[in-house]
Amino acid sequence: MHTQRYDFHGLDVPIQTWGSSSETLVFLTGLGIHPQHYWRGIHLLADRFRVVIPDLSFRSHRKLPSSPGDYLNLVTEVSRRFAPGAALVGHSFGALLALLHGGPAIACAPTIPTPVALPRMIGRAARQQLRAYLGLEGWYGCRYAAMVMTDYLRAAVTHPSIVFPIIQSLNQPSSAFQSQSQHAIVFQSSKDEFHRPEEYATYFGRNPTGVRIIPVLEYHDWPINCPQRLMERVNFAFDELS
Repeated sequence: MHTQRYDFHGLDVPIQTWGSSSETLVFLTGLGIHPQHYWRGIHLLADRFRVVIPDLSFRSHRKLPSSPGDYLNLVTEVSRRFAPGAALVGHSFGALLALLHGGPAIACAPTIPTPVALPRMIGRAARQQLRAYLGLEGWYGCRYAAMVMTDYLRAAVTHPSIVFPIIQSLNQPSSAFQSQSQHAIVFQSSKDEFHRPEEYATYFGRNPTGVRIIPVLEYHDWPINCPQRLMERVNFAFDELS
């Protein structure tokens, strides 16, 4: 893995690159999540792919985009500059950006716009955190939950403008931020804590043809906690999209 810097309108973005294959992926992490939490799965993917990861984590930045549209513009430029024509793979908020991008997309447990009050969404997140702390998400889940909670709390206190506006922007009807991809595979977690099955059904029910939904049994953070499954599913989806 090597890292280079990219200046996007004054925002200094670290760009990590794994592998050297002619088959390239742009990998987009969950909102504010540092790429290191995905490294176990990225290491496996790099056996086949060149994987480009922009670091848009709360840990690395004091300033970040404040809307999905602004994030999408950044991701589009990163893709154009470092991996033109590559499929986008994303988890959670990154999966939503992959679907909004318009090109080939592999979306893992995507975040979707949902008109849910902030306290209720925090409650859903807290239940996921509790599962991790109890060891129900595997050994790495305990460590990940503690680190991501630290990153979120620190950002919320010191730089709230990079946390709350983007979360609030997703508190909209499911018709907002509709997928633009005509060629996408979505791994939808049947046990997702952040979105109810009916919320997913409403959002994806309006999607254009070309978006294939594949139910998986794991919880929301399976791309982090199950690196082998991440590798297997991305490989499968890439071959299907190709």
